[in-house]
Amino acid sequence: MDILFPLIAALLYPLASLLLKRAMQLGVSAFACQAIFAFSLPLVSLPLLISINRFPEVSQWGWVALSTVFLVVAQWVTILAVRAGDVSVQTPIMGSKLVMVAMLASAFGVDRLGWLGWLGVLIAVPAIFVITGGSLSAWKKSWLTVVLALTACAMFAVSDVVSAAKATAIGAATFVLLQGFMHVPFGLVLTPIGLKQSANARPDAWWFALGGGLALGLQSLCIGWTLCRYANATEANMIYSTRGLWGVLLVLAVGHWFGNVEAREAAPGVMRTRLIGAIMLIIAVGLVLTNPI
Repeated sequence: MDILFPLIAALLYPLASLLLKRAMQLGVSAFACQAIFAFSLPLVSLPLLISINRFPEVSQWGWVALSTVFLVVAQWVTILAVRAGDVSVQTPIMGSKLVMVAMLASAFGVDRLGWLGWLGVLIAVPAIFVITGGSLSAWKKSWLTVVLALTACAMFAVSDVVSAAKATAIGAATFVLLQGFMHVPFGLVLTPIGLKQSANARPDAWWFALGGGLALGLQSLCIGWTLCRYANATEANMIYSTRGLWGVLLVLAVGHWFGNVEAREAAPGVMRTRLIGAIMLIIAVGLVLTNPI
């Protein structure tokens, strides 16, 4: 499997989160951010037309539609999670999608999960607790972000497994391109709502929203192409889940460029604890990748 595309996706995801977080702080609504993503994904998917000779019959689009519905809802819940809490909490927790993907892929015969993989599952659970601060008081503060992020992970996992299992039948490029253009109706519905709710947004907020939506579209294209092309949901998500580590490092290194104050306002040791939690998640996904039969 080519690791380049899931690695690019892992780097783009926390950048998109920082940009969208700033856009929403400056008045752009979550609906508007979701609409921008809904249009950016088909836009960045257009180059795939070069490798498509013919499109399948509409009757064969069912699995694409199912995967897309879960993807759209998952992206919506993700944006709510970004709005609700810290990027350095939300992004690492999204790495737990790997565990959900591995379990679903194993259950439905797409991949098989060995004993080291299940050990990774057990490590991922306390890792999530550590990411939130490693205490009950920190959990209470971040519980909404955690619940939303985990809900998004579950929906992403279903979408990923369906894509990995069914894309071969109609071709990876065709599957990804159709999935992108199936976002357009959602964008058309969300646009007027998002614009109305964002009437008081600062003008510069839209640059953050556009940048975040485009980055989110590109990362979705990269991970979607990998899943459909190589049909290995678990390994692709192992590499992708390193976004948790990149998210914490990005907040620490350049978060202030985006008006992000997590590193400055967090209690002493909190960012260090989140970094430890992110590393624990990477160990968990490394065990899943080892995946002996």
